Amino acid sequence: MKFHSAAVLMVLASVAAGVTPCALGQQAITPTREKEIDPQRAAQLSIEELMGMEVTSVAGVEQQVLTTPAAITVIDEDEVRRTGHRWVAEALRLAPGVYVGQSNTSSWSVGPRGFSGGLANKTLVLMDGRRVYDPIQAGTFWDVQDVLLEDLDRIEVIRGPGATLFGANAINGVINIVNKSTADTQGVFLEAGGGTFERGFGSVRYGGRINEKATYAVWAKYFNRAPLEAAGPLDSDSDFDLTHARFRTDIDAGDDLKLMFEADAYSSFGARAAARVPVRAPTATTERRIFENDVRGGHVLGRAERFTGDNEGWSVLAYYDRTERALTGSEAERDSAEIDARYHFMLGERHALATGIEYYFTTDRLVPGSSTLLTPGSPAADSMNTVSAFVQDTITLQEDRWFAMLGSKVEHNDLTGVEVQPSARLWWTPTDRETVWGAVSRAVRTPSRFEEHGFINFFFADPGVLAGGPPTGQIVPFGLSGNPNLDSEKALVYELGYRRRFSDRVTLDVATFLSQYDDLISIPTPAVGGSFNNNGEAEVYGGEVAVVWQAADNWRLRGAYSYAEVNVSGPVSLSDEGNTPHNMAQLQSFLDITENLELNAAAYFVDRVESQGASSYTRVDIGLTWRVTPNFDVSIWGQNLLEPRHNEFSSLQVERSAYVVATLRF
Repeated sequence: MKFHSAAVLMVLASVAAGVTPCALGQQAITPTREKEIDPQRAAQLSIEELMGMEVTSVAGVEQQVLTTPAAITVIDEDEVRRTGHRWVAEALRLAPGVYVGQSNTSSWSVGPRGFSGGLANKTLVLMDGRRVYDPIQAGTFWDVQDVLLEDLDRIEVIRGPGATLFGANAINGVINIVNKSTADTQGVFLEAGGGTFERGFGSVRYGGRINEKATYAVWAKYFNRAPLEAAGPLDSDSDFDLTHARFRTDIDAGDDLKLMFEADAYSSFGARAAARVPVRAPTATTERRIFENDVRGGHVLGRAERFTGDNEGWSVLAYYDRTERALTGSEAERDSAEIDARYHFMLGERHALATGIEYYFTTDRLVPGSSTLLTPGSPAADSMNTVSAFVQDTITLQEDRWFAMLGSKVEHNDLTGVEVQPSARLWWTPTDRETVWGAVSRAVRTPSRFEEHGFINFFFADPGVLAGGPPTGQIVPFGLSGNPNLDSEKALVYELGYRRRFSDRVTLDVATFLSQYDDLISIPTPAVGGSFNNNGEAEVYGGEVAVVWQAADNWRLRGAYSYAEVNVSGPVSLSDEGNTPHNMAQLQSFLDITENLELNAAAYFVDRVESQGASSYTRVDIGLTWRVTPNFDVSIWGQNLLEPRHNEFSSLQVERSAYVVATLRF
């Protein structure tokens, strides 16, 4: 196992510096909460203030960070700003145990605790409670998960199953991106910048007040990125741009009732990509073509909620979402809608109950290309319905000391029928400074539309010529077929964790896990002529450790280390074993040099990714922010400073880069 020297120093430093362990609102509808800290002074907050913050926990009610019984991290807007990340996927590098690998200028593989390849199909991603998990390909397209970072409230990351409350496809984790209420985004915000990789970007937002009870905000943004560098003659990449606009309004209707409505739309204009694709020929042949890889879509969403001070209440969320995507000649259109209703109440003095029902509908239309086809007889248009219900009980076993959480989600989908996903958690707080917790959970992943009906075309050929005989005159595709009889993947996950605040300046957060997978949807060997099957099994184990050290009133150091071991078995391709780095480490420094000058730095070590031929690398980013006036600041960032280039999740090279950004608020 090979480490760069800088990475060794990072791991050693992580025992004295760390990442704030925070809590996750583990529900699809996140109750509104007031902003509790001044983001401009985050480096000066005490550890006690951070650990005492109340967040919506895995119980669906507010808990202090210290007593949350799950492996969770919350990344807020200021942490994203102070690490220089311009994109949500990149910001997830801040979460311990979450692998982020860039594959081209617009795509990343993002996922915790193994199986991080491709779109990371075992991680569920939501945006303000709206699921953005794509059921056609299984996973998340990060190129369009775009927000105005100034209006970002937090990114909630749970490592481990969240299926009891979120349902299928939340085996390895849940990522919920939560934006601020428009009551907190009033006034004008302007941003403009550019650099070598981030060639040009700009944002504008205006927030106003309709009346005493209602606020609104509207924003628009644009960016353009340069292509990644090709490592060889068969590599190809292209630039990428996106224009995005959103409107949102929040209404405090009185008597604890809060309403929210939002609508947005996005589009890439003229996005083009070069790719090598199979062509119809007697022998396996590929050629380089230029494709229009446009993406566009939008959604409307409404939410109503009413919660009292003791966390009793209800919430209802409903949305409609439209996505369109063209990729190397193939096209996909998808419409989805969901309604989710939840109710929280106390049963006696010891039982905090949460229950809810959900209906999700999605329909799609596929147009095959050269590389991605449909199996013969498969429908070009299809739909799926999912109906689910859950109940969860948080029990006080001994006042201020012992607690338990029991629950299960039961859902029915058109693909695999009834799925049951229970979980049990137990935690102990021996003192007011520490928490010990454990959990056992069962979760599933449903097959994707493409795994059931798609065809991955590796090449075209004449069967006679391919067999070494005379040509037949027919040119047919050869590749991997979908399987309409697939079952869901199952996982049984065991977790143990420990969290402690040693003093007002040092905290520790440790989590370990063992995940056992059955019925993995796998690729046979050889893949050509075969079909997806459920013959795979796996065992994944590892853990994460995160520490935070308030070195001075104006200086905070945070660091983390994680390890994951993936072992796949069965008569299947073992590529998933090599899609996840064994070791990862990170170290961040937030320093307020003066009241108006910040020096921020971050370092990330990522072990090799064998399946992609990617060597281990250490990334260092450094940024300087000058607050010229209370309303105007300028930042300059250098990224990937240690080496000219490296590859992460493809043979394309991520290069050293720099950018400058100016922001104005009034």
